[in-house]
Amino acid sequence: RPDNISVQESLNNLPDPLQEPAYYGKTGEQPWSLRRIKVFQHLQSEGIVLAGFQEALVRQVNDLATLLGDDWAWVGVGRDDGVSAGEFSPIFYKKSDVELVSADWFWLSNTPAVPSKFPGAGSIRICTVAHLVLKTGKHPVPFTYLNTHLDDQSDDQRRLAASMILTRARYEAYKTGGPIVITGDFNSAATGSDSGAYEIITGHTPPVAINATFAAQYAVPDGSLPDFKA
Repeated sequence: RPDNISVQESLNNLPDPLQEPAYYGKTGEQPWSLRRIKVFQHLQSEGIVLAGFQEALVRQVNDLATLLGDDWAWVGVGRDDGVSAGEFSPIFYKKSDVELVSADWFWLSNTPAVPSKFPGAGSIRICTVAHLVLKTGKHPVPFTYLNTHLDDQSDDQRRLAASMILTRARYEAYKTGGPIVITGDFNSAATGSDSGAYEIITGHTPPVAINATFAAQYAVPDGSLPDFKA
């Protein structure tokens, strides 16, 4: 069928009670009007309270927000213009369990403060950062969450991106003293020609040079967290 089914139509067809989704085999990509229900069902059935997504277009972000309802919220921007164009790397959180303190984002390029693409990369790439508080335990736990999607074509971009993310994560660990969570599609295996980002983020290879302003903004004192790695 054409992919023109409204969210309300999908909601009307949900089973009651919700069942854990049975995932499709490799039969080709299903229309988003079907896939969004599977995502929603998975979040609900597994009791998930925090989720990072990649390759999400504005319609998909808005649809998930509608399906999840008022107890959920999200942060992020479209990578192409810093507003709504292009793919998002959004962070969704359940407000009854997780509180948002602040959020920002940066581009994984030589000019991280503005929408921009690293030379030779296939696409513009972005990292979303959220300062959050987990409220479900006896005591609130502040933490920082970074969600991203590295390039599928340029290992140089992935190395730069991993170096930037590691720099920011190290700074947040030093500044807040809280846990750091990093999720995303790194397009980088643990070994082989595409392993550069993995090796940097896990501390097996030194970071590469990054934008000087960004590096200075998120610098930590010498000797701080010498063994920090993702």
